[in-house]
Amino acid sequence: MTGTRWAGVVAAAAALLACRAALPAAAPTKLSKFACPAWGVKLDYPAGWRAEPGVGLAPLVVKLSAPDTEETTGSGATVVAFLSSRPLAEVAAAYRKRLPSAALASDAEVDGRPARAFEYDLAAAGATSWVRTVIVPAREKYFILTFASYRPQLERTRPSFRAIERSVRITED
Repeated sequence: MTGTRWAGVVAAAAALLACRAALPAAAPTKLSKFACPAWGVKLDYPAGWRAEPGVGLAPLVVKLSAPDTEETTGSGATVVAFLSSRPLAEVAAAYRKRLPSAALASDAEVDGRPARAFEYDLAAAGATSWVRTVIVPAREKYFILTFASYRPQLERTRPSFRAIERSVRITED
Protein backbone atom coordinates (compact mmCIF):
# COMPACT_ATOMS: atom_id res chain seq x y z
CA MET A 1 0.00 0.00 0.00
CA THR A 2 1.35 3.42 -0.88
CA GLY A 3 1.92 6.17 1.67
CA THR A 4 -1.06 8.07 0.29
CA ARG A 5 -3.36 5.10 0.74
CA TRP A 6 -2.12 4.52 4.32
CA ALA A 7 -2.74 8.16 5.09
CA GLY A 8 -6.27 7.80 3.74
CA VAL A 9 -6.90 4.63 5.79
CA VAL A 10 -5.54 6.28 8.95
CA ALA A 11 -7.64 9.40 8.35
CA ALA A 12 -10.78 7.30 7.79
CA ALA A 13 -10.12 5.24 10.93
CA ALA A 14 -9.54 8.41 12.98
CA ALA A 15 -12.77 9.92 11.65
CA LEU A 16 -14.68 6.73 12.49
CA LEU A 17 -13.28 6.68 16.04
CA ALA A 18 -14.05 10.37 16.49
CA CYS A 19 -17.64 9.82 15.37
CA ARG A 20 -18.01 6.83 17.67
CA ALA A 21 -16.61 8.82 20.62
CA ALA A 22 -19.07 11.63 19.89
CA LEU A 23 -22.10 9.33 20.14
CA PRO A 24 -24.18 10.06 23.22
CA ALA A 25 -24.22 7.51 26.02
CA ALA A 26 -27.22 5.21 26.01
CA ALA A 27 -30.05 5.57 28.50
CA PRO A 28 -29.99 2.98 31.26
CA THR A 29 -31.92 -0.19 30.42
CA LYS A 30 -32.25 -1.67 33.92
CA LEU A 31 -33.96 0.55 36.46
CA SER A 32 -34.66 0.26 40.16
CA LYS A 33 -37.68 1.83 41.82
CA PHE A 34 -37.82 4.27 44.73
CA ALA A 35 -40.95 5.46 46.52
CA CYS A 36 -41.46 7.81 49.44
CA PRO A 37 -45.08 7.61 50.61
CA ALA A 38 -44.42 10.21 53.34
CA TRP A 39 -43.76 12.90 50.69
CA GLY A 40 -45.83 11.30 47.91
CA VAL A 41 -43.19 10.80 45.23
CA LYS A 42 -41.90 7.86 43.15
CA LEU A 43 -39.05 7.61 40.68
CA ASP A 44 -36.88 5.15 38.82
CA TYR A 45 -33.10 5.23 38.89
CA PRO A 46 -30.41 3.19 37.12
CA ALA A 47 -29.75 -0.25 38.58
CA GLY A 48 -26.31 -0.22 40.14
CA TRP A 49 -26.75 3.27 41.55
CA ARG A 50 -26.95 3.62 45.34
CA ALA A 51 -30.17 5.07 46.83
CA GLU A 52 -30.05 6.55 50.32
CA PRO A 53 -33.56 7.53 51.44
CA GLY A 54 -34.27 10.32 53.88
CA VAL A 55 -36.15 9.53 57.07
CA GLY A 56 -39.83 10.39 57.55
CA LEU A 57 -40.59 13.97 56.57
CA ALA A 58 -36.95 15.10 56.52
CA PRO A 59 -36.31 17.52 53.64
CA LEU A 60 -33.99 14.99 51.95
CA VAL A 61 -36.27 12.51 50.19
CA VAL A 62 -33.49 10.50 48.50
CA LYS A 63 -29.85 10.77 47.49
CA LEU A 64 -28.84 8.77 44.40
CA SER A 65 -25.18 8.06 43.64
CA ALA A 66 -23.69 6.69 40.44
CA PRO A 67 -21.35 3.71 40.82
CA ASP A 68 -17.82 4.53 41.99
CA THR A 69 -19.04 7.83 43.40
CA GLU A 70 -17.85 9.44 46.59
CA GLU A 71 -18.84 12.70 48.25
CA THR A 72 -16.08 14.59 46.46
CA THR A 73 -16.07 12.95 43.01
CA GLY A 74 -18.57 11.50 40.64
CA SER A 75 -22.19 12.01 39.75
CA GLY A 76 -25.50 11.82 41.51
CA ALA A 77 -28.93 13.24 42.16
CA THR A 78 -30.98 14.33 45.14
CA VAL A 79 -34.66 14.96 45.71
CA VAL A 80 -35.50 17.42 48.44
CA ALA A 81 -39.01 18.43 49.51
CA PHE A 82 -40.38 21.36 51.46
CA LEU A 83 -43.79 22.71 52.36
CA SER A 84 -44.96 25.91 50.70
CA SER A 85 -48.07 27.28 49.04
CA ARG A 86 -46.22 30.13 47.29
CA PRO A 87 -46.54 30.30 43.47
CA LEU A 88 -43.84 28.60 41.37
CA ALA A 89 -42.60 31.92 39.96
CA GLU A 90 -41.98 33.24 43.48
CA VAL A 91 -40.22 30.08 44.69
CA ALA A 92 -38.08 29.94 41.53
CA ALA A 93 -37.13 33.63 41.81
CA ALA A 94 -36.05 33.18 45.43
CA TYR A 95 -34.02 30.09 44.51
CA ARG A 96 -32.43 31.86 41.53
CA LYS A 97 -30.93 34.48 43.85
CA ARG A 98 -28.78 31.77 45.45
CA LEU A 99 -27.27 30.59 42.14
CA PRO A 100 -24.26 31.77 40.16
CA SER A 101 -25.03 34.70 37.86
CA ALA A 102 -24.31 32.54 34.79
CA ALA A 103 -27.09 30.05 35.62
CA LEU A 104 -29.43 29.43 32.70
CA ALA A 105 -33.14 29.29 33.54
CA SER A 106 -35.74 27.43 31.49
CA ASP A 107 -39.27 26.11 31.70
CA ALA A 108 -39.57 22.38 32.31
CA GLU A 109 -42.23 19.77 32.91
CA VAL A 110 -42.19 16.93 35.42
CA ASP A 111 -45.07 14.46 35.68
CA GLY A 112 -47.21 16.79 33.56
CA ARG A 113 -46.60 19.72 35.91
CA PRO A 114 -45.00 23.01 34.95
CA ALA A 115 -41.58 23.30 36.56
CA ARG A 116 -38.59 25.65 36.48
CA ALA A 117 -35.06 24.42 35.72
CA PHE A 118 -31.66 26.00 36.26
CA GLU A 119 -28.35 24.78 34.79
CA TYR A 120 -24.97 26.07 35.86
CA ASP A 121 -21.35 25.16 36.49
CA LEU A 122 -19.99 25.10 40.00
CA ALA A 123 -16.24 25.27 40.57
CA ALA A 124 -14.72 23.94 43.78
CA ALA A 125 -11.32 22.57 44.72
CA GLY A 126 -10.02 23.00 41.18
CA ALA A 127 -12.77 20.93 39.55
CA THR A 128 -15.91 22.01 37.72
CA SER A 129 -19.27 20.33 38.16
CA TRP A 130 -22.36 20.71 35.99
CA VAL A 131 -25.57 21.11 37.99
CA ARG A 132 -29.23 20.98 36.92
CA THR A 133 -31.87 21.91 39.48
CA VAL A 134 -35.58 21.45 38.71
CA ILE A 135 -38.23 22.96 40.99
CA VAL A 136 -41.50 21.02 40.81
CA PRO A 137 -44.70 22.22 42.50
CA ALA A 138 -47.23 19.93 44.13
CA ARG A 139 -50.14 20.69 46.43
CA GLU A 140 -48.79 22.78 49.34
CA LYS A 141 -45.24 21.56 48.71
CA TYR A 142 -42.33 21.57 46.29
CA PHE A 143 -39.78 19.04 45.15
CA ILE A 144 -36.29 20.13 44.15
CA LEU A 145 -34.54 17.65 41.87
CA THR A 146 -30.80 18.28 41.65
CA PHE A 147 -28.49 16.48 39.25
CA ALA A 148 -24.73 17.02 39.52
CA SER A 149 -21.74 15.61 37.68
CA TYR A 150 -18.11 16.49 37.32
CA ARG A 151 -17.75 17.82 33.78
CA PRO A 152 -15.56 14.93 32.51
CA GLN A 153 -18.29 12.42 33.51
CA LEU A 154 -21.31 14.41 32.32
CA GLU A 155 -21.87 12.82 28.92
CA ARG A 156 -21.75 9.36 30.50
CA THR A 157 -24.28 10.22 33.21
CA ARG A 158 -26.59 12.66 31.40
CA PRO A 159 -28.85 9.87 29.99
CA SER A 160 -29.32 8.54 33.53
CA PHE A 161 -30.24 12.01 34.77
CA ARG A 162 -32.81 12.36 31.99
CA ALA A 163 -34.28 8.94 32.80
CA ILE A 164 -34.62 9.85 36.48
CA GLU A 165 -36.23 13.23 35.71
CA ARG A 166 -38.72 11.66 33.26
CA SER A 167 -39.66 8.94 35.74
CA VAL A 168 -40.68 11.20 38.65
CA ARG A 169 -44.31 10.72 39.68
CA ILE A 170 -46.00 12.76 42.33
CA THR A 171 -48.46 10.45 44.04
CA GLU A 172 -49.88 12.62 46.80
CA ASP A 173 -51.65 15.83 45.86
